Amino acid sequence: MQNRLLNAIRAQASALTKHEARIAAYLSARPEAIAVESGAALAEKIGVSPMTLTRFFRKLGFDSAAAARESVKDDLYGPRASRIASRFESYKASRTRSDDTDLSMAGIALGKAMALRRTDAWAEIVRLTAEADMVYVAGFQSMRYLADGLCQRLRYVRNNVTPLDTVDGVFGNMFTDQVSRKTLIMIDNFRYAAEGPLLLGTAAEAGIDVVFFCDEFCDWAKDQTPHVVVLPNESSFFMGMPVGLHFALNLLIQDVIAALGARVDGHMEILSRIQDALGQFL
Repeated sequence: MQNRLLNAIRAQASALTKHEARIAAYLSARPEAIAVESGAALAEKIGVSPMTLTRFFRKLGFDSAAAARESVKDDLYGPRASRIASRFESYKASRTRSDDTDLSMAGIALGKAMALRRTDAWAEIVRLTAEADMVYVAGFQSMRYLADGLCQRLRYVRNNVTPLDTVDGVFGNMFTDQVSRKTLIMIDNFRYAAEGPLLLGTAAEAGIDVVFFCDEFCDWAKDQTPHVVVLPNESSFFMGMPVGLHFALNLLIQDVIAALGARVDGHMEILSRIQDALGQFL
């Protein structure tokens, strides 16, 4: 699949200023970002001014950021795009990038997660995870492994953490458990599982607090829950490497431990005694 934005970047590479080269590196790794980000949001994420971003697109031959956005949308989602069928072609093209570009993209994802950690919204997510009577975790498709890992580690520091099986689609125990405070943590990225919005909406209507970890391509979760954690989708890799998601979930566990305080010590002491009694470690 040809991408007109990437072709224009390659053609103008030698004429770019330092800030324009930064924009080019970001969009070369993630051309789809312009399809879902406003110009102002994209400029802030990259660390340049909106005017610099506008000049960049004009240098590439686009009338505006909006014109570049429409071009990328057509290339990514239009009739020529084949989604999974084009993934290997895109991956082969990405192998011409330097390791520094991949490192830069990972750094952006980690920085985004750390910035979110400093917000009041994050503090509320930590509180909901630490203080709920029951915590349920649902990971969809390739994100199931992140949900499983989150469950396993949260169980070390608090009780009543339950994984939901998103394969068989039976979520009844979450709705029938007789407790007052329930928190559902959902993890997914593009292309989103069809049952995700349905589960989120049904849980929210039932009074369950829902926290949703996702990428920038999600345009529906914020209408149903205020607790949405959006992190960059490293889609330039053949298999997505959700560096930001990994890091954010690790930060969540650490912050839940801090919120629980001395309760974690008591919980861990009991677990340690049981593990020793069962001979679980050499």
